[in-house]
Amino acid sequence: MYVGKKKQGLSFDFGLRTKLRKFYSLFVSAGYQLDLSERDRLFLQEKSGFFLTRKKTDISLKNSAIQYFENGVQTTKTSFNTDDSYLKAGIRIAL
Repeated sequence: MYVGKKKQGLSFDFGLRTKLRKFYSLFVSAGYQLDLSERDRLFLQEKSGFFLTRKKTDISLKNSAIQYFENGVQTTKTSFNTDDSYLKAGIRIAL
């Protein structure tokens, strides 16, 4: 069980890539996500069992039946936040 945000939006990304060998390339890219909607959610996920059959669901924190406490204080919002910009780097393998 964990608390987080469920976001939907558009991502804009640009980057550079160079070929290292026949099947490998090195890349660096940066991007920005424009959020169209954002909702605070309580996520419930099974931890045991086969990883492809584990169930996962989420519940809105605006639901009056949910009481969420953060540092001993009841709240309806989570302090979990992600930046809208990101940087990625890695090696791609093309088969």
